[in-house]
Amino acid sequence: MADNIGPAAPSSAPVSPLAQQRQAQIPLDAALAHPPTPPSLFSLLADMTFFRRSGNNDPSIADPNYRFGPSTAKPSWFATIKDDICAALLEYAGTTFFLLLAYGGVQASSSEAASSAQSSNIERIMYISLSFGFSLLASVWLFYRVTGGLFNPDVSLALLLTGVIGPVRFVLYCIAQLVGGITAAAIIYALTPGPLASKYVSLLASPNYHC
Repeated sequence: MADNIGPAAPSSAPVSPLAQQRQAQIPLDAALAHPPTPPSLFSLLADMTFFRRSGNNDPSIADPNYRFGPSTAKPSWFATIKDDICAALLEYAGTTFFLLLAYGGVQASSSEAASSAQSSNIERIMYISLSFGFSLLASVWLFYRVTGGLFNPDVSLALLLTGVIGPVRFVLYCIAQLVGGITAAAIIYALTPGPLASKYVSLLASPNYHC
């Protein structure tokens, strides 16, 4: 009767720790003997996400500012309506603050000119100019990080034409700026005696002018 010859059973002899350490050292020695070539600067830049420009506007690209061609997905005008309303409310507060100080300077200059017979036109003009300038400086410093510190529909229109703000924010900004100017004028009119002199700033240089 022939003996059945089969595959040899794997050896179950224990491996010594020294042999295990030598087996683990072999791949490390091979890697140290043949180190990989470091990538060039161009290959690193080519692998970066914003350098993978696509003519088809691949949506997998992270930054849309680095795409070629027009955008295929047209965003909604009201996608950021909450942010636009918040910015418009702060633009209203900033415009009111700016014109409140500016109109106050005009009103103070007009009242002083009416009570003094020896008032200088140059001093009055400088006083009004500094009132507007420092008021604008303080207002922009307070609000420019949130709204941009525009405080003027003309500036808002310029930013709309250059694509900085959208149509919805432009309309809200214009409304906020106009209402802010009316609010500031109403506050100055209520707090100071006499008529509002801010309507006649261009005529304040005339010594014979009376409100």
